[in-house]
Amino acid sequence: MKKFSFNVLLMFCIGVIILISVQEVKAIPDFARKYKTSCSTCHYAIPKRNAFGEAFRRNGYVMPMGDAEFIKRQRIPLGAPAWKEVFPDAIYPGWLPGSFPISAYIHQRVVYAPPEGGTKIDFDMPHEFEIFVGGSFGEKFSFFGEWVMFEKGKNAPGLKRFFFQINDLIGPDNAFNIRVGRLEPGITEGYVDNNRITLEHAMTLDYKATGKWRPRDQQSGIELRGIINHRFQYAVGVVNGEKSTINDKTDEKDIYGRVAFKFGGLALDGYEPAGMDALKQIDNWADNALTIGAYIYQGNYQTSNLVDNDFNRFGFDLHANLNRFDFFAGAIFGTDDNPSGLTNATNLKKELNSTAWFVEGQYLLYPWLIAGVRVGGVTSDQNNDDVDKYTLISPNITILARANVRFTVEGLIRIKGDKTIGGITIPAINDDKVSWIKLNMLFVM
Repeated sequence: MKKFSFNVLLMFCIGVIILISVQEVKAIPDFARKYKTSCSTCHYAIPKRNAFGEAFRRNGYVMPMGDAEFIKRQRIPLGAPAWKEVFPDAIYPGWLPGSFPISAYIHQRVVYAPPEGGTKIDFDMPHEFEIFVGGSFGEKFSFFGEWVMFEKGKNAPGLKRFFFQINDLIGPDNAFNIRVGRLEPGITEGYVDNNRITLEHAMTLDYKATGKWRPRDQQSGIELRGIINHRFQYAVGVVNGEKSTINDKTDEKDIYGRVAFKFGGLALDGYEPAGMDALKQIDNWADNALTIGAYIYQGNYQTSNLVDNDFNRFGFDLHANLNRFDFFAGAIFGTDDNPSGLTNATNLKKELNSTAWFVEGQYLLYPWLIAGVRVGGVTSDQNNDDVDKYTLISPNITILARANVRFTVEGLIRIKGDKTIGGITIPAINDDKVSWIKLNMLFVM
């Protein structure tokens, strides 16, 4: 007990030293530079976006209700405005960003992880260093990319995502937009992984029932998405289904679809009947809304001549906001028909069934201080035998030193359930434990 208390105290002191020694980061991300506005216009606490920030993202990183009047950084025009009037007898005009649109994202981390042996306190610095590029060539064409330069002790893991978005192909504004490239599939739209405030990932996005596929993995493909009547959202896509490579290993593609509806609050596309006359930078966390979504994913992966697995996932997500309180919930149900290449010759059912879920609550104590906790769990079984059964609890405190400098204290408690193998129940003895406590510093520039 004394040893545990000493380690926790030591880690707390290290965290305080880091907090005291941090200097204000003067540079801010490129979108903030472009519009000459604070990060808090679109974010609660980086990278988590508020309702306006989400509308900005869905709109292809272009301001809702008209972009041109809010741009403060000089652009390079590609053609005279009058060319619009004579199109198609002239190239439709657009623009280039006034400077190369690049930003950086850096994690510094101190980790307390009580293993059976070895180091308990570790300096994971830097934990991650990423480069982002993003911008638009007018209000119809935009792009976004993320390149991981350093992660978990390795240099240049490589491209994470890069896609182009073309807005308003036909019909009303935002009704038909298309994304092409490497992207996070639209089934995650209800709880976008890069929008989370926690270090831990939500179980519905992170759980690999077979160890091969999870919803949050970026994939190469094409996605059609849109918002109808400002409140109804949809996304349908076709992707390779391969996590680590751009080229598909097989001819089979994965397909998915999602629909959602938002009650109350700011419209999904940021539409305001009275229009926008300013970019609000404070007290913009309250949305007072409820969004409910449902999705389906059908895929296939092959790892050898023996494993040719068709799988499907069905899930739902929920996001509710009431003033300073944010609530999220979701569940995903899956079936894999042949994850291990087993046959019926052994009278063992090939099919694997799985369920993952989570609930999360966050409360804004002050504009710079957010407290939250997430609880999630998984169960999976094959031939009525438990493959996975456990629950994760993640308490979190987030502190904004500046709009672009964030500190996080977070823990992970793992509660493992009994397993059943061959009809025999094996109790999980002494398996409930604190998996880790992390102090994390994040800044963007």
